Amino acid sequence: MDMLHNLLYGFSIALQPTNLLFCFLGTLLGTLIGVLPGIGPIGTISILLPATFHMSPTAAIIMLAGIYYGAMYGGSTTSILVNIPGEAASVVTCLDGYEMAKQGRAGGAIEGVAGPEAANNAATSGGFIPLFTLGIPSNITMALMFGALLIHGMRPGPFLLKDHPDLFWGVISSMYIGNVMLLILNLPLIPLWVQVLKVPYKILFPLILLFCIVGSYSLNNSTFDVMVMMIFGLLGYLFKKFEFEGAPLILAFVLGPMFETNLRQSLLFSKGSFMIFFNRPISAVLISVALIVLITAFLPNFRKAKEVLDVAVQDD
Repeated sequence: MDMLHNLLYGFSIALQPTNLLFCFLGTLLGTLIGVLPGIGPIGTISILLPATFHMSPTAAIIMLAGIYYGAMYGGSTTSILVNIPGEAASVVTCLDGYEMAKQGRAGGAIEGVAGPEAANNAATSGGFIPLFTLGIPSNITMALMFGALLIHGMRPGPFLLKDHPDLFWGVISSMYIGNVMLLILNLPLIPLWVQVLKVPYKILFPLILLFCIVGSYSLNNSTFDVMVMMIFGLLGYLFKKFEFEGAPLILAFVLGPMFETNLRQSLLFSKGSFMIFFNRPISAVLISVALIVLITAFLPNFRKAKEVLDVAVQDD
């Protein structure tokens, strides 16, 4: 009964006109972004995050969440219709979805589409569970959500449900409403989404740049923030050009301060001894796993260097 009562309370929050409007905007924009390959929810949420500073925390997270799961929906639309995955998670849907679309969906294995799409949607909604309950972002998009909550004065974790039940249950209930909105929106708009794919990148790029400039300037009404955005945009371009992953950098910015704070607290508790991280079973296991993963990642480089050295010795 408590769960039902809390869910009904969440619907009373999510169905407020303002929250309902931002849920609709989030799902609509998320679907559009999902249809357009290359942009994705990460870039969209990053661009629109400054625009949420003057919104209520509940409305802001409802809209950003709508963008996230709306993008997953839009990505599957183009995967099935034109064999272009709008999202990386929609690549598997292309394999069977496009072939089924060419056959009018007749004679194809529907499980090939239903399976990956069900997994995508479950992972999208499920990512909010560790974020809200433990304060742990499970992916890059959740790390941005984590940052959005901190910006609005909300600290994700065990006390979020107790201190801010309106946000917790409001966001959860909005997902039910948002998925119904997605169904109503996308069935008649599928022909339109196919046309959006034909927008030239020379038109799309200035619009993206405009959103970036407006969002960064609105933070403090300062051109300095715009310059910082430009510099990091150039840095991101260089990362992509030289095949460096930008995701770890984002995670470092979000989780770095938390890591430093908890590291200092642990060292103060242990009077400066690092053995506290190995005396505790959970900590010892996690550190051991992290070291194994790190060593495993470097093994191919060592093997390649050894092969190059062996070839050089043989040539001599």
